Amino acid sequence: MNKIKSVLIANRGEIAVRIDKTLKKLGIKSYGIYSHADKKSIHTNIIGNCYLIKSQKKSSSPYLDIDQIITIAKKNKITAIHPGYGFLSENADFASRCEKEKIIFIGPSAHAIRLMGSKTSAKNTIEKINIPLIPGYFGKNQDIEFIKEKANKIGYPLLLKASHGGGGKGMRVIEKKSQLEKAFYEVKNESKMSFGNDEIMVEKYIDSPRHIEIQIIGDKHGNYISLNERDCSIQRRYQKIIEEAPSVHVDETLRNKMNLASILIARKIKYFGAGTLEYIVDKKNNFYFMEMNTRLQVEHSVTEMTTGVDIVELQIKIAEGQKLPVTQTEIYTKGHAIEARIYCEDPLKNYLPSIGILDRFKINKFENCRIDLGVKDKTFVGPSFDPMIAKVTAYGDTRLDSVNLLKKQLKNIFISGLETNINLLIKILGIDEYFVSNKKVITTKFLDENLNNIIFDLKELNIDIFAIYIFSRIRNSDLKNLSWQKNVNFQETFNISVFNQPYEFKVKYGLLNFEVIYGKIKKTYCIDETNDNPKLLLNNKELEFDFLESEKNLAIHYLGLSYNIPTSTENLIQVKKDSNIIYSPMPGLITNIMVKEGQEVKHGSELIKLSAMKMEHTISSESSGVVNIINCKIGDLVAEKDILLELKK
Repeated sequence: MNKIKSVLIANRGEIAVRIDKTLKKLGIKSYGIYSHADKKSIHTNIIGNCYLIKSQKKSSSPYLDIDQIITIAKKNKITAIHPGYGFLSENADFASRCEKEKIIFIGPSAHAIRLMGSKTSAKNTIEKINIPLIPGYFGKNQDIEFIKEKANKIGYPLLLKASHGGGGKGMRVIEKKSQLEKAFYEVKNESKMSFGNDEIMVEKYIDSPRHIEIQIIGDKHGNYISLNERDCSIQRRYQKIIEEAPSVHVDETLRNKMNLASILIARKIKYFGAGTLEYIVDKKNNFYFMEMNTRLQVEHSVTEMTTGVDIVELQIKIAEGQKLPVTQTEIYTKGHAIEARIYCEDPLKNYLPSIGILDRFKINKFENCRIDLGVKDKTFVGPSFDPMIAKVTAYGDTRLDSVNLLKKQLKNIFISGLETNINLLIKILGIDEYFVSNKKVITTKFLDENLNNIIFDLKELNIDIFAIYIFSRIRNSDLKNLSWQKNVNFQETFNISVFNQPYEFKVKYGLLNFEVIYGKIKKTYCIDETNDNPKLLLNNKELEFDFLESEKNLAIHYLGLSYNIPTSTENLIQVKKDSNIIYSPMPGLITNIMVKEGQEVKHGSELIKLSAMKMEHTISSESSGVVNIINCKIGDLVAEKDILLELKK
């Protein structure tokens, strides 16, 4: 047995902090790494012994630099490396290099990673042991004409997927023949950019499936356990945002079948360490193997909370060569856990990444909640990494208990400075038929089917937000010498933007009170300044809220929801429908330009593809015209509001 005395955590953010927590519990010394962008990141403070890794290439993350990471480990005589998830966690060459350098890799063998890391080889392996597979093509021939022939035989709709990918990247649903060729090259481009490999596969698309995964763990002595299932069906862009364990719609019969299939696969490939088998489950409870993730999963927290098992601790013990300390008969699921991923992105703008300084991350933490943080106050959230900044997991005796607690916890998190998906998460958890009565089954189409109603609900503003906005202006003045106090009935009109929508309202001032008028709605608010901390009152009752004003933005947290109101016109530069200038909506890398100078374009024409936060975003024309000047080229790194191209009418 090789005793692990020190571990280099080859990752960043919340997962680096989470791994460090178990290492400290076990008395193992931890080391970390960070890039220039992460110099002030939360994991560098918590881990302590952190080393800078420098970017060697503009197009590649320093966290993928095997040579630098191995050099740091050897220089500090570190026993083992834990890769976390993402980055090098499923890189067989990295696992092999660790073995060659006599550094323990806390994960499976390079052979298992190579075999299951490619969806193509994984499906070919699974096919031989009679585990159900979705019909498709998983071969090496990547010629577009050959793919078209295979697609015709498989039948539409179908799914194009990156063979070496994950996390929803490099994936497109193709409804009809005419969409295939364009999507084929898009997926190959995104796959190459995200995973360094552009090989893709074609699958039959199963309508409205559930995404169910099984957590398994094996040791190097041929012992295996399953920690049962997680339901990961709530997704955006094929990337999970809410996960839970156990699945409310998986019965004991289906659970046993999937557990047995997962253990059979693990035995077949002689797998050791923690791994996850992902399946698609159709309306008739038929399940099909989709892929295996040979690493720790983002959503492992819901399994840990319902089984009491520390998965990272088991990873370490297995890497040392120990036998599993528990058997399958000792594994049981108790209660229910549900996790929500917090992303820096704007759901009201097609999940556009929110990039910049996060001013404040304020949490009122509740019992039975677990919060895994990757940021702190004044953290810079850049375009180079995944937009997930935190995850929140709630545990309860029943599913409803856990859902209500998660909703309560999310309502008690205030993030200012950047847009996040917290409001969206809260609204999702409030949909009765899915989370209270359980009348409807959640499928991977959940957000597609419910997003319009959720967004409509989000945009229904409470007039109190306008009053809080006015109160913040008053707070920034000298309350004893306000000009409007001397002009009772003085009236002003305000135009503000909330959730990217313009709102106009009027304010009529009185003596230490003011009336807000919005359409036919009128409310009178009073200011209580009897102490050093003035209060805003409605009907003699204090409004409870929080707000933070920065140079360009007023962030308000009220009734559990967050609102960012721009206070500077600089923050409002957008591509207007009648504009002939196309700006970059965020910092990123230009990956494709679909037009040429002199080309005529229409409203909605795709112009440029921009990569940011590991996703590719399409910039389309908001008006018709002719491309006059293109100010960028493929491979350029652009900043927010950079002029990308100009049209002429």
